[in-house]
Amino acid sequence: MQSLMINLHNIFSVLNKKHKYVAVKLTEDFPKYTTGAELDIFCQNIDGVLLSILPQMNRHVDEGYEVKLEDKNYHFSICLVKNNNLHIRLNLYKSLPILKKISIKESLFDVIIERAVKKKFGRSKDRQLEVYVPEFYDDLLIKYIEFQEWYSLRGNKIQHAEYIQGSLTNQKKRKNFFDRVHYYTKLSDLEVEDAL
Repeated sequence: MQSLMINLHNIFSVLNKKHKYVAVKLTEDFPKYTTGAELDIFCQNIDGVLLSILPQMNRHVDEGYEVKLEDKNYHFSICLVKNNNLHIRLNLYKSLPILKKISIKESLFDVIIERAVKKKFGRSKDRQLEVYVPEFYDDLLIKYIEFQEWYSLRGNKIQHAEYIQGSLTNQKKRKNFFDRVHYYTKLSDLEVEDAL
């Protein structure tokens, strides 16, 4: 890990005051991260969030870092780079991507943001970081969608299925989760070649 750690406390302090957002797929040791890390943020006002984050990232330009912006169809990336090596990438999403293997109701993106819950990260009470994260079932649903879309290409996505299985500890949780899966998603029709 490089010595630089961007101040995520400052970034999320600004976001908490000004924007509706949800940070997805955070690790338990967040706000610590390793070089090359990516942080995904769903935002209702992507332009406002971008303008709030850029000043925090630009503070590192004097230290030899470069801030690169990448505009994609449904998201915007802010990359902090030094000597062509990615330090951290913040992916700001304005909608969910269109996927091939699973269809998602368009409303899910805004619903995830609206149902977000505030979670505290960090061991020290005086340096805890509050971040909006998906509520329990939405977090599982995001993992389910990623598993369905990417498992055949990235075998490590099995960890999502294992996490979901371990989290659904009783019948009520299983029912609530699968009701949400049924309401917001649909598996795409599979193309099967004629074996004859």
